[in-house]
Amino acid sequence: MLLGCIGSQDRSTNTPKGTLIPSFSITDISLPFKTSTTILVRTAISTTTIAPTVPPTLEPTETPISYCMELPKNYSPPIGYQLFCDSKFEHALVFPLDWETTVGESYPYNPKYPLQILKGQDFYNYDVSNDIRLETWQKAQALPDLVERQMEIMGCQDQCFTSPIRLGGKTAYVLIVPSLPQSYDVLFTFFKQDDYYFSQLVLMMNTKAGVDVYWQMVQSLQFPGTTLADNEIPVEVINESYRHVGNYP
Repeated sequence: MLLGCIGSQDRSTNTPKGTLIPSFSITDISLPFKTSTTILVRTAISTTTIAPTVPPTLEPTETPISYCMELPKNYSPPIGYQLFCDSKFEHALVFPLDWETTVGESYPYNPKYPLQILKGQDFYNYDVSNDIRLETWQKAQALPDLVERQMEIMGCQDQCFTSPIRLGGKTAYVLIVPSLPQSYDVLFTFFKQDDYYFSQLVLMMNTKAGVDVYWQMVQSLQFPGTTLADNEIPVEVINESYRHVGNYP
């Protein structure tokens, strides 16, 4: 049984006429009395409305575009060359269309080793008569110190030629190692982008054609926020390299 709105005075409660009384449900509850008496209990029905929970609106987020994805939109390699871009270390250069490239080594950063190769990328022609290697190392020293160290390793302190250049607007270094007993001509270019690692581009087992390709690759080096206009390689340095290396057809 339901008690609804009462429109006249209720004698049992003395409720004024026209007062709204909340509805109640009548529930039969049998209690263990000695007599079989049924007690009517009035239970109020809640009329509270609970608003549905609305999930918060998430702001759209932009997916960062990597340097290697963006570069081809703004740069096209010269005829006969293709673009290589390292997405991890974010440097790019070109190499000949008929050359191949493979990863030589790839190791994680380890602070226990102050001078350790992180990645080696090889570029070479079909018969490997020319091999140009791009290496990235953990940086433990300033670039001039690294050049000196390389000269000691090659044993050419008196015969080697070295010169600063500019790559990506920063100072880099060229090291030219002429032919030595039990050795071969080598061209090094040392460059860096931050204080954590440096890279070197090395030409080995070279021919004159290999030296041509080498300088094309060095001149094409690009980094985030830089263009080819930020590279400055004196022509005297390039000419000096042809005097010492690339003396093979």
